[in-house]
Amino acid sequence: MDETIAFQLVRGLSWTSRAIGYFGAGFYSHIDVVTPQGFLRGARSDWITPPGWARAIPPGFLDRPQHYEKWARATRFTVTVTEKQYQRYWDFSDAQLGKPYDSRGLVDTFIFGRDWRDDGKWWCSEEVAANLEKALIVDLPDELQSVEPGDCAFIFAGLKAFRQEMPT
Repeated sequence: MDETIAFQLVRGLSWTSRAIGYFGAGFYSHIDVVTPQGFLRGARSDWITPPGWARAIPPGFLDRPQHYEKWARATRFTVTVTEKQYQRYWDFSDAQLGKPYDSRGLVDTFIFGRDWRDDGKWWCSEEVAANLEKALIVDLPDELQSVEPGDCAFIFAGLKAFRQEMPT
C-alpha cells in the first residue's frame, strides 16, 4: 500500500524572503515537510513566535505548528511513496530533529565549498533533498553544490507530486 508525504513550499512577506526566492532558483524561500502529526518540520535560521504562543521557537531543524508564520504564498506538494520509502523518510527526518541551521552555508558554498549532504546542520531545502535521497525517493547528481527551495519545486514536478495552493 502506498503512502504520501506532503511538503509546503512558501514565500514569506519580508525582503529577505524575496531575495532568497530570487537568488535561490525560483520563487520560494522556505520549505517544510508536514509531519504525520500535522506539524511543519524544517530548518530555520530565526526565532519564530507563532500567533498565540507565549514562547518563541528557536532556530534549527524543528517541528513548528501549522500557520506559524504569515506567508505571501504557500504551495503544498504531495508525493506518493512506498511504505518502505515512507518509513525511511521519517526515520531519517526524526534523527535530524534539533540539529542546527547551517548559518555559514551560504559563505561556505560560494567560497570554501561544502557538502550539503553533511547531516550535522541544515538548510531547509537541503535537509528535504538529503532526506528524499536517504529514503530512495530520488537520486540527485553528486555535482550539485547546494539545493535551494526552488530546486525542490523541480524535484516535486519530476516526482509528479500533487500540487495545491494553500490559504495564506
